[in-house]
Amino acid sequence: MSVMTNTHTVMIDTNAEMATPPVEMTDTHAGLSEAVDKPDNSKPFKSFLRSLTAGLIFPTREQPQPVAKAERVGLVIAAVGAITAVVSVFLPWGVDTGRISGYARFFDTGRYEYVETNPGRVELKESIGLDPPEEHAGRIDELKVELTELTETQFASPADEENAAILRRSAEISQEIQRLYNPMLGREFIGLAAEGGSFYGVIVLGMSVLIIFAVVKKLVQPGGNPRLFASHNVLVFSVAALIAAVAYLWTPPPDVNVSHTTGVGPWVAITAGIVTLLGATTALLVAPYSTRRPLSDKISFRQIGAGLVACALVVIAGFSGWYFDQRVQTVVSPELLEQIEELKQEAIEQPSKAAEIAAEISGLSSQARLTKTVVLNGFADGGPRLGYLGVVLALVGVALTFPAAVGILVRDELQRWRWNAAVASVGVGLMVVGGAWIGSVTRVADPNFNGGVGAFLCFVGGFLFLSTTGMLKEFARSKVYVEQ
Repeated sequence: MSVMTNTHTVMIDTNAEMATPPVEMTDTHAGLSEAVDKPDNSKPFKSFLRSLTAGLIFPTREQPQPVAKAERVGLVIAAVGAITAVVSVFLPWGVDTGRISGYARFFDTGRYEYVETNPGRVELKESIGLDPPEEHAGRIDELKVELTELTETQFASPADEENAAILRRSAEISQEIQRLYNPMLGREFIGLAAEGGSFYGVIVLGMSVLIIFAVVKKLVQPGGNPRLFASHNVLVFSVAALIAAVAYLWTPPPDVNVSHTTGVGPWVAITAGIVTLLGATTALLVAPYSTRRPLSDKISFRQIGAGLVACALVVIAGFSGWYFDQRVQTVVSPELLEQIEELKQEAIEQPSKAAEIAAEISGLSSQARLTKTVVLNGFADGGPRLGYLGVVLALVGVALTFPAAVGILVRDELQRWRWNAAVASVGVGLMVVGGAWIGSVTRVADPNFNGGVGAFLCFVGGFLFLSTTGMLKEFARSKVYVEQ
């Protein structure tokens, strides 16, 4: 029994030892449960350590801040407007005559036509003195008969009111006859044609293409080079395109044009320009840009002075000549012109005296140019009247210069960046007003017709934009850092 007792005792002791672990396991589970419910106070420290060692333990790279929704909407709107502006350039900008080219080339007025007088010799003749176009010959004959009858009725009618009505109708008939003699009648000229938009259309096309490239670049790869496609330059391009279309319509057709109809092209270009400007402004207001270094709060007297000088130049440009016309058809009186025609006919009939007669004609023309030169400034009736548009833009530029240059007025650096972008846009707009006129008239000018110094001074006044380059180059698209 003892053995059995011992054995039993051992068995009891063994069972006691085996019963102990379950109690310990229960305590262990309780501890684990408490560990799950209790917050881990070491997490803030781990996050702090992670941020300190981000470049060592967790490698990162910088990249331009992505385009946000609001900026993307503005860019898309600008792109839609720019694409529409591109289409507008290939629509008719003028019909029958040249709106801008009519100032510099007589053929584009519809009153003249090039005629071969001798083999290899072409002269400019008034179209109304030539054979009428075949498609309009019948109508011209009917109008001439009606004009003759009205002239006879005028002398037979004693009443002043009836004579006045007859005179008005006679003037309308004469104008219609002149229109039907127009060799350009019915022709449409697109924005790139010399007789159409010319350099105004070229600028609309060029600026719109730059806007499209800039938008695509920003949507695909924000930030980076080239700086030409920066957000503030999108605004500059949109203003330049809009002002080019406005300047074209601002310029009236020359008085000598027999007729002129404005095409749909410039109106579409202006509408597209407004849409593009709204989109560019929206994108600019939300674009995430920051300075490379802190900006000074001091007043930039250099920039303010540049704005005042530019404004003074544009005002002087308005009172200066925008073109000088010394062409024979302009400076020669009808009597002298008739004398010159008689001399030309004499030279044809007597070839032996051709050299002597040619010298006489040249002397008469030179004397007429010395005594009479047509010079029209930027404000004169009968001229382009672009001086008014230039002065308006210059005043706007001066007004925008103050918030752009005075740091104590606008302490927000992004706001100063946007004001400077607006000043740059106006400066480029002034260059468009003067440069497009110079390019368009130079492209087609007859001999002895020259663009004036007024347009050049307006172009020079546009260098107002240079006063903003120092500020604009300090801004770049903000960077963000992401894990590799």
